[in-house]
Amino acid sequence: MQQTILAVLALLTVANFTLNQNRSVVRTYSELVDDELEVAASGVAMHVLELISNRSFDSRTSPAQVESGGMAVGTASYTVESAFGSQTNCDLDEPFKDTIPCLDIDDADMADDEWQDVPFRMRYGKELPFDVQVQVYYVDAADMDTPLPSGQTSNHKKVVVKVRSKHHVKQNRYPNGFVTLERVFSYNETRAENRHRQKVGDVVVVPADDDDDGDDDDGDDDDGDDEPVVDPDPDPDPNEFVTVCHRRVRFGKVRWGTRTIQQKYLARHIGHGDTLGAC
Repeated sequence: MQQTILAVLALLTVANFTLNQNRSVVRTYSELVDDELEVAASGVAMHVLELISNRSFDSRTSPAQVESGGMAVGTASYTVESAFGSQTNCDLDEPFKDTIPCLDIDDADMADDEWQDVPFRMRYGKELPFDVQVQVYYVDAADMDTPLPSGQTSNHKKVVVKVRSKHHVKQNRYPNGFVTLERVFSYNETRAENRHRQKVGDVVVVPADDDDDGDDDDGDDDDGDDEPVVDPDPDPDPNEFVTVCHRRVRFGKVRWGTRTIQQKYLARHIGHGDTLGAC
């Protein structure tokens, strides 16, 4: 009888040890899955921010409004925060796609309980689904973290992108997203003028010196240090080749490369973030 009890205890000990080992393996695997999901979610968030950075700062600074009303003077005519996101169905999965109703930054704004499906695309046509929420609000240059009181406007909009996934093991701990990226976009008159000139087919204004230090790729963001210059040739040959530093975005990652294009395509490339000259 005593030997039987000892044998049962030995079996229980082995079973408990095996169970703990299996739990450790499952826990390690779950953590690896979460780590991979967080990397992919960061890529999705960057992808969405890249889309937003290619919108006009405000509807008042869009090419159509500049064409009809001239360049914006002051911030009084900007969209009030209560009207952000009033145009629904802003597609967050199509960078460089200027489609109504997603023409300016605040069109991407969502309600507190609203989420949009934005997939992370993998090889062989596979997709990993994520839920994305975007919130936009005005901030002051002296305090980029605190939203301005309702009704106040400024030349700075803060965008907060949150990402979540039903496959995230610890999703219940992060109902508001396990990855959050923030960026401030500031109005830049030169870039707004470029958008307008591109629309009407005029000569594009380009920065004299763009060192791509990471501070000037946020929407209409510019610190005012770069003096704009106008293409000196008022009537360039459309078939003449020029060198540009081409900006390519894939899965939220930005890559730069030197390309040679025809002059007639220059405005389109500048409008998408390319710059004149080699990288």
